[in-house]
Parts: sequence; C-alpha cells; structure tokens
Amino acid sequence: MVLQYQEHLSKIAAEIDALASEIEEYEILQSIPGIGEKIAATIISEVGEIERFNDAKKQD
Repeated sequence: MVLQYQEHLSKIAAEIDALASEIEEYEILQSIPGIGEKIAATIISEVGEIERFNDAKKQD
C-alpha cells in the first residue's frame, strides 16, 4: 500500500512539474539558490498572477 502511495505521489509531482514548467516565473524562481521544483511551484500557486501587483513595494 505504501508503494502505491509513493507511485501516486510521483505521478502527481510529475504533473505539477509539467504544468509549472509552462510558467515563465517557474524557471526564474528555480534560479534562486535553495529553491527547487516543489518550492517554486508552491510559490507560484500561492502568489498567483504576478501582474496583479502594481509595484514591488506595494502590498495588497
């Protein structure tokens, strides 16, 4: 059963990577030391459209 879960998680991770790789910021985020595939995808999912921010210093 654990092996099935691991296999399922591997498939999901591959899908997340495939979807995230279509986003330009995904590659940029991974260029930051310490940020890999999972963290970059998480940041993108939490921030959403970066264009919605008017200014780098402004917080909504």
